[in-house]
Amino acid sequence: MLPTASTTVALALGDALMASLAEEQGFSKQVFAGYHPGGSIGKRLNFQVKSVLNGREACAHGPSSLTLKEVAQKMSEKPLGAFCALSKEGRLEGIITEGDLRRAVARGEDMGTAAAKILNPKPLTLNLDMLIDDAIASMEQKGRRINCAPVVSESGDFLGLVHIHDLI
Repeated sequence: MLPTASTTVALALGDALMASLAEEQGFSKQVFAGYHPGGSIGKRLNFQVKSVLNGREACAHGPSSLTLKEVAQKMSEKPLGAFCALSKEGRLEGIITEGDLRRAVARGEDMGTAAAKILNPKPLTLNLDMLIDDAIASMEQKGRRINCAPVVSESGDFLGLVHIHDLI
């Protein structure tokens, strides 16, 4: 007795018309961001990674010579989901995520093992000026399930860490 089918069809047609018109008029993400600066979509399109960065002091980091036990302790003190291995100059050498640590323990790695043995030396990195929308897209690329990513300067200096929850 209720007109559910006709309302659903009308809604679908309206959406199709709006999508066609938006494409014809060149309605881009940037235009949308201008009209809707607030909310989660506006945040993704208007703000940069630097606005949600967990700075270096808030992140678990240290040399890759630390043991897995020391890495786990640092990650417990600063629970952002990862440990960033740094050179003496402060450049990112790699990352160990909670998942990496869990898998190492599961396969029987000794807690005295050096972090260098299990770290990812070429992690996805972000930069300060990336739009949040671009950072999310990078972290959600097909085949990746990244919860956090290091942020580095152009010269490779470690600046901090961004968690996916910070971006959404």
